[in-house]
Amino acid sequence: MTPLPFLHVAQGDTAAGLLLQATRHFGVPGDVQPIREDLSHGPLGDGRARMAYMKACCRNLDLDFDPDPRADDTDLQWRSLLERVERERPAAVAVWHSDNAADHVFLRMAAHWLRDSGVPLWEVMVPPRDGDHGVAIYGPERLAPMFDRRREIGAEEVHSLALEFLAIQVRPEPVRRFDGAQLHFRPIDAYDDEILGVVRPDWRLAAQVIADLWAAWDDGRNWITDVFVASRLSALIDAGRLEAQGSRVSVRSYQVRLSDHAG
Repeated sequence: MTPLPFLHVAQGDTAAGLLLQATRHFGVPGDVQPIREDLSHGPLGDGRARMAYMKACCRNLDLDFDPDPRADDTDLQWRSLLERVERERPAAVAVWHSDNAADHVFLRMAAHWLRDSGVPLWEVMVPPRDGDHGVAIYGPERLAPMFDRRREIGAEEVHSLALEFLAIQVRPEPVRRFDGAQLHFRPIDAYDDEILGVVRPDWRLAAQVIADLWAAWDDGRNWITDVFVASRLSALIDAGRLEAQGSRVSVRSYQVRLSDHAG
């Protein structure tokens, strides 16, 4: 078997899918291994606790966090990556990331898992576009030439990044924000005021509330996903700060409005 020239890893199905297209149609050498994650929120120190948290978040959106319902540990996908590296021995692993909160953690988590793999670790830093930061904001034809600007991460830096991840994962606060220089840690209700700010006194679909929040959002380093917002809508309903009508199995099946106790 001819060794892979590069094994590319990216956070999230969309980013990984775009990179796969870049390898198949736009000349980027190697193959892609997705890490199905959003590391901007949720526990990090225990893969089983993280999977339970993420599955609970996704249930509020009528999604499955992992396509295998038997999966009960988010660390399994990292072990799968490590096993593939050990089995196929690619020339290098390329970590694609941007300057947002989730990817800040992702690069350090990749260093933690791959630090002893014996395979060189490279990074591809994806630049911002119109103030937004993310791998998935570009199409595969735009991502492909970025690979030419890849940078090898030396062993000492890999070790330092891995230690940074260990410091991050023990923090008790579940929400992570990045300001371009430093990662900040916040409580689970960190964005509740912003969410309440787009809910009205009249009934509207929860999905519309999420769309309105995104339309008003102006922090390109700290995008919040529909999964996270749906989970917070559910929490705000349970806390009596929002009222709901309809079946809460999907954000398209129930409506919300402000309650008298929203303030």
